Amino acid sequence: DLKLQFLYFIEETLLKKKKKMPPCRTDGLCHGVMPAIVTPFNEEGEVDVGVAAELTRKLVADGADGFFVTGNTGEGFALSMAERVAMCEAVVKAAGGLPVIF
Repeated sequence: DLKLQFLYFIEETLLKKKKKMPPCRTDGLCHGVMPAIVTPFNEEGEVDVGVAAELTRKLVADGADGFFVTGNTGEGFALSMAERVAMCEAVVKAAGGLPVIF
């Protein structure tokens, strides 16, 4: 379970050794500029994965190092699981192997 692994990491690595929290992950996956992508909606109020993919490709071309999805304005809790999955899949495909946090 990832949550338990994270809590173990916090306890063993940071609290017992009195270290500062690392900026992201300890394996070097996260670095540089990782913008939070806006979740676009169409006129019917549905998630527009085409626009999300287009935005992601534009940000890749502009030098982004990764992405944070479905949470920059707090919309993640309001999306259905299917909408969150569709958004994440669109961004992962368009990101071309760059890290995507969701």
